[in-house]
Amino acid sequence: MTNTKVLAKFSLIKRCFTLFAVMLFLLPFGGAVYLFVNATNNEIAFTEKELVGVRYHNTLFETMLAAQRYRGQTFMAAQSGKENPKLSEFKNALLQHVREVDALDEDAAALDLTAHWEQVKTQMIGSQELMQNEKPIAFFQRQTEAIYSLKALMQEVGNNSNLILDPELETYYMMDVMVNITPRIIENLGYLRGRITGILAAQKVTE
Repeated sequence: MTNTKVLAKFSLIKRCFTLFAVMLFLLPFGGAVYLFVNATNNEIAFTEKELVGVRYHNTLFETMLAAQRYRGQTFMAAQSGKENPKLSEFKNALLQHVREVDALDEDAAALDLTAHWEQVKTQMIGSQELMQNEKPIAFFQRQTEAIYSLKALMQEVGNNSNLILDPELETYYMMDVMVNITPRIIENLGYLRGRITGILAAQKVTE
């Protein structure tokens, strides 16, 4: 009876020791698996936020282009003193792009940019109409300020969505071109185009 108890205890100790040895063997493996899964989840979350940023930034970019076209057309009409029958089309196109940005409210919330967009939207809508006794150049500059505010929002999208924080050097430079450099160049060209066409329209009136 005593030998049976001893053997039973020995067998229990042996099983416990085996289990302990297995746990010691699997512990590093389990830790490695946990770190791998955690790193993968972080990378997925990083990429998903980048995709949100790309979608939101592209919509803002199209809105900027529409605002530039409307600015140029309104300035040319104001300088020439002539009605532009297509002016309402440019305005409606801009408003449509504004509504498309509004439709991405979940993206704005994910990037913590809801309040910023509302400020930019208010400024853009307020800059669409020529105020009483306002000179055409002042109207043009007011629209330009709204576009600059939109461009600043686009840069903030890049910051909040990790687009310009990409760890890969090649894609970092590509994102920098997309988020910062390209909108700046296009706005500079749009500004010059709008001023030149406005000046030419005014000259045709005086000739």
